[in-house]
Amino acid sequence: MKKVLFIDSQHKYGGGDTYKLDIMHCLGNKDYIFAFSTPADSDFRAIVSERNLHWIEFTPKHRLDLLRMIQYAKRIKKEQFNIIFTTDSVTWYTGIVIRKICKPEALFAIIHISTAGSGRKFGLFKRWIIKLVDRFWTRFYSKVIVSTEWHTGIMRGEGIPAEKFAMIHNAVNREEIYKKLIPGFEVQFRKQYGVASNEKIVGMFGRFGPGKDFANFVKAMPEIINEYPSCRFLLVGDGPDRKEIEELVARLGLRDKVIFTGFVKEGYYDVIALIDIFVNSTYAEGISYVVLDAMALGKPIVATSAGGIVEAVYEDVNGFLVPVQDPHSLARKVLILLKDEQLAVRFGDGSQQLQMEQFSLEMMRTKIEALIKEICE
Repeated sequence: MKKVLFIDSQHKYGGGDTYKLDIMHCLGNKDYIFAFSTPADSDFRAIVSERNLHWIEFTPKHRLDLLRMIQYAKRIKKEQFNIIFTTDSVTWYTGIVIRKICKPEALFAIIHISTAGSGRKFGLFKRWIIKLVDRFWTRFYSKVIVSTEWHTGIMRGEGIPAEKFAMIHNAVNREEIYKKLIPGFEVQFRKQYGVASNEKIVGMFGRFGPGKDFANFVKAMPEIINEYPSCRFLLVGDGPDRKEIEELVARLGLRDKVIFTGFVKEGYYDVIALIDIFVNSTYAEGISYVVLDAMALGKPIVATSAGGIVEAVYEDVNGFLVPVQDPHSLARKVLILLKDEQLAVRFGDGSQQLQMEQFSLEMMRTKIEALIKEICE
């Protein structure tokens, strides 16, 4: 029986949290006992509590909080965890201390986004520092788990050896998604928001914050409406930049065409299921779970060619890729799919096929089990 600990310093729920739960699901048998460590006020703690899982408070406050890191490592040492996963920069650095004090059989870092891959532009000196830091902390890990080849390429460019990486894509369970769909949801939704039955819906999901470029999508809307007025736009999510996007919608005179749903928990998959075209406009990211959910639900996708998204959206197979911050290109591709229903259906079928072939939980399970066997046996 092996004891597994997942450590995360984030306060808000994100794709990395879903990834942790997926790993637990993939390993979820009698051979493992799971525990999670987060800050006391994190969203994820509530999920841990709902599932009656063991929780430990994560106390380090920042990447240089060495004293709290040492105190934390000494505390979890008593529980004798065999396998430990760290999932963000504060916990990656804490892992160095954990390796020295706790000496687990396996220490894994999960990377969904790195400093170098955040999309921000850094000067030569800052890039050099980031490279040195990444090369240093990764030395203490059994393996660095990346969810895209894009991440691997970035960190390989920093001089980290190829054998340090294990590439395991995000994954979704298509059967479980369809089980959660609510009959009659679309009819109720259209009635609630005043969307006519003949109006097509183009939607984008995500956090209104760094990385996501809702503004690019909004700027594309007037061109789309000009040629195809019988459509509505759905912006799903919440975050610090939402007010700014709402103001942009107002300035462009789009209030009657744009629906802000806020964060959706109940009926999340149903909202994806009712849209006709899925848009993913970002500056830089890996492969977001909502893109995989849209693929599982058979949606054609128009996405910016940023980060790891090119590993999930294949040009002319399940969607279109457009340049970052190019609303005109985004508008043109959305219009093609609005006007050509047969192409939209073909791309939707392509999305489902790609999800089943490359982003299934079975594939993820096989890779996780092989990785642990490689390190622990």
